[in-house]
Amino acid sequence: MYTETSIPNPVNYYGITRMEAEKEVKKLREFVIIRTNYVNKEKWPYPKAFTDRFGTYLFSKQVAQGIFDIQKQKGRGIIHVVSDKKISMYDLAKMTTSEIEPMTINDYFGPPVTMDMSLDSIKWKKYKISLE
Repeated sequence: MYTETSIPNPVNYYGITRMEAEKEVKKLREFVIIRTNYVNKEKWPYPKAFTDRFGTYLFSKQVAQGIFDIQKQKGRGIIHVVSDKKISMYDLAKMTTSEIEPMTINDYFGPPVTMDMSLDSIKWKKYKISLE
């Protein structure tokens, strides 16, 4: 449950590149960095989803609303746009794809992944994940 003030500790190349990009953006006099984890509201693209990998996921429409709200209130700095609850990727996938099968990280063979991508916010409101 990283907040906007937590010290980044990326575990893979993707995370390192994001951290480096944030360093560059922070050099600007005024900036907004929005951190979130989201998916499109459509059928899950894989046959399985992790039951043991977590996040404070939102659908892209909700993230767009968060960005709009931040812009409207002239938010600045690092802001997390997050869900009001932490769920597994499997629970997220079940919202759009009833036939999804569960899997665990032990079934995965690939580059390192972050097991818990949950973000918390001390600077911004939380949104309810919803199919609406």
